[in-house]
Amino acid sequence: MEPGKNLDYVAHGSPQHAALIGLLVDKNHSTGYRLADMTAYGPQASPAYLEEVLRQKVAVLQGGAPALPQSKDPRKPNYAPPLWVPDPEVMQP
Repeated sequence: MEPGKNLDYVAHGSPQHAALIGLLVDKNHSTGYRLADMTAYGPQASPAYLEEVLRQKVAVLQGGAPALPQSKDPRKPNYAPPLWVPDPEVMQP
């Protein structure tokens, strides 16, 4: 299915994508984002650890969408296993 035709599709790099991975816009931070819930990482999470998690999430957000089309050969780059799509006839009540 094409990405734009799927109703629950979230565009890569969009504000919805940022919310999905737990980021909020923060103009005061150097990255432009902050973690939506810093308590999700526990009381022992150091500021350096939280900063690294934030950096990695921002890199994912700004890194661009994966290359398409994906390879069908598992030994080549961009391979992704096919998703299971149920048979419509089986799904009928």
